[in-house]
Amino acid sequence: MIKKLSLLALAATLSSCVAPPCPGCNPPPEIPPPPVIARVTDVSPGAFAYVTHGGNERPAQFGQPIYIGDEFRTGPGTRLTLTYTEGGTVTLEPNVDPKFFQTAKCVVLNFFRGKLAVDASGKCVESQGSRIYQASLVVYEADPNEGTLTVTVLRGRAVTVIPPGIVISEGQTLTLRKGIPLGRPGPAQPQILMRAQSAVPVVVR
Repeated sequence: MIKKLSLLALAATLSSCVAPPCPGCNPPPEIPPPPVIARVTDVSPGAFAYVTHGGNERPAQFGQPIYIGDEFRTGPGTRLTLTYTEGGTVTLEPNVDPKFFQTAKCVVLNFFRGKLAVDASGKCVESQGSRIYQASLVVYEADPNEGTLTVTVLRGRAVTVIPPGIVISEGQTLTLRKGIPLGRPGPAQPQILMRAQSAVPVVVR
């Protein structure tokens, strides 16, 4: 009986040593998920198109969200179209490997090779040492072997950010090598215009 009372007394003493809950204390807030930048709205059936999010790569699917930092790529014979949440689209031709990142002024689509068309305003595209701020429909083609980026404006205009201040107007094209313009913007030659138009979905031509 004495032993039992001693154990009860010890339990009561230990319970009194436990600090009471902090009045007004709240659990740490949950970190909100990153904002959705775009969604997959068209992908070639059964084609080689993948999106990497959080280090996990999976086949691109209709409606799939795209976040800042996501990487995505297309393979041979693949086309992938993303629709920005704020409006506008980007269409990837085969063998393109872009990703999104955020600057203080712009959501930037960075890619290393291939061709893509961006039909949106207030967006940036970066490749081969050049960055472009665009308004409306612009086609970009990057050649890593030559270190060049060719910018063709089909509608609206584009302005270079790196290097700064070069305006490319509708119907003009400009090629840059590692951030240095190879000449001035000029009328797009027929073959360049045809290559640019081939990257644009029929619905937005």
